[in-house]
Amino acid sequence: GRGRCVMLTSSIICNINAWLTTNIFYTSFLMIYGIDLVNIGIITFIPYIASCFGIFSPSLLERFRKRRALLVGARLLFHSLNILGITLVPALVHDPSARIVWLIIIVFLANLVNALTGSGFSVWHLNFIPNEIRAEFFIKQSTISNFIGIGISLLSGIVADALAASTYGNTIIIAFRYFAYAIAVLECVVLALPKEFPYPQSKSRPRLRDIFVMSFSSRPFILTMVVVLLHTFFMNIPSAGLNYYLLNDVGVQYTFTYAVNMVYPFMLILLQPLTRRLIGR
Repeated sequence: GRGRCVMLTSSIICNINAWLTTNIFYTSFLMIYGIDLVNIGIITFIPYIASCFGIFSPSLLERFRKRRALLVGARLLFHSLNILGITLVPALVHDPSARIVWLIIIVFLANLVNALTGSGFSVWHLNFIPNEIRAEFFIKQSTISNFIGIGISLLSGIVADALAASTYGNTIIIAFRYFAYAIAVLECVVLALPKEFPYPQSKSRPRLRDIFVMSFSSRPFILTMVVVLLHTFFMNIPSAGLNYYLLNDVGVQYTFTYAVNMVYPFMLILLQPLTRRLIGR
């Protein structure tokens, strides 16, 4: 139960941070420093390049019988680079070209760290969600974390819109990122609390070839990944340009954008019975 509380707390904090430091607030933050649509698109694409290095994660994590310090330290480094580092670079680097280069480097390093170690939390936390409650837990976790995360982003949008015409319009967007980093540090503290169980070890060291051979020989895995591929592809194709277009060309307010997003958790509640039946099959 304590482990599931930790998982839920982490999910809530990550959801809040996702809305405060990515999405339309992230685009707005980059626009404050004169970063144009092309460079925003490049910066937005970098995490997907870094995530490709996740194939080396099993080889790295299998070397450690106890991973708590490694995983929590890596999560703290990820947040420090991805939130605090990105926030400080535009203020410290004044040359526009050098600023873009440093942003790309920091975004890449942050997501490289996350790609290599992030999956370790899933292996650790599986001990807290046995099969008979797993589906139910993830449905409730998603609903609760989205309600809180999008709800806080909606309140933040109201504040940002109220100050948009004042001298504090840009300051509040930057302040949101510092707040996000503070609760990200809190997440790292929380993640270190639950018990760490012994990890199953492979008899032989994982080989890079196995990652491809074993994956493509599993039909359920491939079919699942096709769904993930299609969802990720169509979700991210417009993501870099959409927020820039809404802010720069349409002039949409933050409140309106997050009010639209607030529909999502209500849809989760509406579709829960159907989801349970599908998973139950």
